[in-house]
Amino acid sequence: MNELPGNHSSLMAISVFKAPDQRQMQGSTHGSNWIRDELGEISDAASRGAWGSLLFLLKAKRSSTRWLAYSGALVTILSLNFGTFTQQLPAFAAFPVATDALQPGNIARTETWQSSTGNPAEKALSIPLKLKAAAYNGILTSNIEPLTNACPTGNCTWPITRSLAICGECSNSTYQQSCGETLNNLTVTLGGEIMNNYTSPVYRYTVPSGAVANLTDFGQQSEGIGFQVMASLGAVYNMSHTDRLYIANFDIVGAPANSYAAPSQSIVASECALWISVQAYETRMVNSNQTQLIVQSFSQVINSDISSLDIDDVTFLNLPAEMNPRLHTNYTVGTLAAIAFQEYLPTLFTRSFILNLESQSPSGDVVQAIYNTSANLDGWIQNVASSISHVVRTTNTPKPTEPDDLYNGTGYQLGVKVQWAWITLPVMLSRWNLEGKSARAIFMDVDAQIRRKASVQGQIGTYNGIEGSVGQVTVRMGTDQKGTWGFKAT
Repeated sequence: MNELPGNHSSLMAISVFKAPDQRQMQGSTHGSNWIRDELGEISDAASRGAWGSLLFLLKAKRSSTRWLAYSGALVTILSLNFGTFTQQLPAFAAFPVATDALQPGNIARTETWQSSTGNPAEKALSIPLKLKAAAYNGILTSNIEPLTNACPTGNCTWPITRSLAICGECSNSTYQQSCGETLNNLTVTLGGEIMNNYTSPVYRYTVPSGAVANLTDFGQQSEGIGFQVMASLGAVYNMSHTDRLYIANFDIVGAPANSYAAPSQSIVASECALWISVQAYETRMVNSNQTQLIVQSFSQVINSDISSLDIDDVTFLNLPAEMNPRLHTNYTVGTLAAIAFQEYLPTLFTRSFILNLESQSPSGDVVQAIYNTSANLDGWIQNVASSISHVVRTTNTPKPTEPDDLYNGTGYQLGVKVQWAWITLPVMLSRWNLEGKSARAIFMDVDAQIRRKASVQGQIGTYNGIEGSVGQVTVRMGTDQKGTWGFKAT
């Protein structure tokens, strides 16, 4: 296909696309003497190129007897676009692959979560080690990337896919402040050293969940507790509501990040929570670069009250249609797995931070990470939720979720697409033949058989030689023995 533009110049000189020469111009005037005036020069210029042809069309007197000259001039002008049109015929496009080995399958997803360790009767229930690592990774890492899905061709799309996952959110909180108390027998860490029986004058900050933070009164003491994270039952995210399965609720109160002393008039107060949900993912990969968006989250469960162990599983309500659900599919979380979350995560977050005028002494890496990101706690906890979600979606024992054809992706490979609309002008020009039979000349260099036939008969360099030797040859588009598309003489 790309050979066509290179052949159009031969076509101009040999066949229908040649400009009207002086002989045509003179013959079309029936012996008139206009060839000797200015139009004679214009007709001569018209036989040499598009600009002269344009002047000829604009200045020559209109006459039905000159249709041949007019047609030749118009074809010469239109032929300027011949290369542009033929070059647009082939275009790269993405085509679905048919080979099973190149199909991407499902993205990571799970419909059930049952994983826990330990024995609840011995109060030793906990989450698997992979989940603990994921929690720490989300707490300490600034950006958790989406799971990368297998795509052998590097270009894939997937339908909207649902999976159990973790949601997280923080919102600003209010507090009531009281002062004038002194707390005794506190256990704190100062300069990496644990100190018992620590005494500190404090301000008390009571938040809507009922949790109380005791922060040092830095007006009376230069060193003390300046930042606290406390497990709670929640207020905005109320754990007593049974329509959502919360796995961690905690309040944060203290000095803003990078403060060395807790100012009494500038306090960070937030309420945060993590809960299990069903999330819908929109995923695509272009040139091996994946993008994945959470297009919807659904959190309503039938009953999240697992305190009495009367139920084996917590089940989500029927999902909305826009989440692309499979009919009769239940999304469930095992009761023991949920309790393991609730017993481990709140203790992980409950920490304090010692501040003074010269240094900081966190009671652990977790509280230091929370303190450092206290200006954007909502972004931080969503990072934690994403990290834990990755494990939930990829590691589910003892009931792994089987692949589902409904969620199979489609792989694409680049191929050549023929844009047939662009062949309109070349076909029109090749059919618009001043001498009647020259559409084959364009294929002289596309199929060697045509050129060879003309050469053997010695007709290439003679007047009307090509037309006489190969003018009756037809050309078709088809495939050769190797399946390659091209033009062949017939």
